[in-house]
This record gives sequence, structure tokens and C-alpha cells, in this order.
Amino acid sequence: MEEDRKPLRADAERNRRRLLDAATSIFCERGLEVGVGEIADRAGVGRGTLFRNFPSKEHLIAAIVVERMRQMIDRGRGLLDAPDAGAALFGLLDESVGLQQADRALFDALDDEWLANEEIRAAHVELISVLDALLVRAQAAGAVRDDVGAVDVLMMVKGACEAIDRKSVV
Repeated sequence: MEEDRKPLRADAERNRRRLLDAATSIFCERGLEVGVGEIADRAGVGRGTLFRNFPSKEHLIAAIVVERMRQMIDRGRGLLDAPDAGAALFGLLDESVGLQQADRALFDALDDEWLANEEIRAAHVELISVLDALLVRAQAAGAVRDDVGAVDVLMMVKGACEAIDRKSVV
């Protein structure tokens, strides 16, 4: 898993970051079908560097998805002590929809096949846990009905993203 990888030299970490940034950018522009050679070129590194960091394109995609999920997890944890529990939950949901729209191609990867990936699955479980903690606080504050669960909220966010995506096509 991400936490288990050994620390990289500073130059190697910069190259890894450049690969993640380049891949994220190009996937958002053109979808997941882009070749690894083009990603390496945009990052300014060779294919060997790409494959030393990510054994396959699927590993690269998973690393980006996990990174984005971790950003939302960290943001959610930061909101657990917010004075307005309802505003905290709804703010995180709004950010999630925005992030998913910006990274549409990446989040299209979150189907059952990708959730079989150990790192994505672990981040998904952690995200649901943080979302559940925010939801429980919002329910206690009377901002959300008691019969709504974290998975329900996650499905609502996914549905909102799908609706926005379809509207932009029409």
C-alpha cells in the first residue's frame, strides 16, 4: 500500500509527483485511454522512470484515485470538529461533487473492477468511515434525517455527478 512504500530520494519523489500530475492532467483532458508514453513525455521523464514508479498503467490510475480519495478523507477529518455539523457535511459533499467533475475520467474508474484494487478499497472504506462520522454529527444536529446512511450519501453524490455529466452532454 501507499504507506508501505519506502521513502524515495528527492529527485525520485519529484519524478513520481511529475508523473502523477501529468497523468491526472492528461486523463482529465482526454480520458483513461491515453498511452503511458504520452504520460511520460508530458512529465518529462522516460518510460523506464514511469514503470519504476508504477508497474502498469492501472497502478498509476489507482495511485491517482487513492490520492484524490485521501484528500477527501483528510478534508473530512478536518471537518469533524466544525461547529456546524450540517454545514461541514454538506460542504464536503459539495467539494466531492466538484472534485469528481474535475477528475471525471478518474472517478469513472471506480467501478466494481477497480474497487477490487486493495489500495482503492482501503481508501474507500476509510472514506465511508469519515463520511459516516460526519453524517452522525449532522444527524445529531438535526441537519439530516436519521434513516440516511453513509453509503446512501455516497450514492447520492455519485448520482449528482452522473446527472451533471449527462446534462453537460445534452
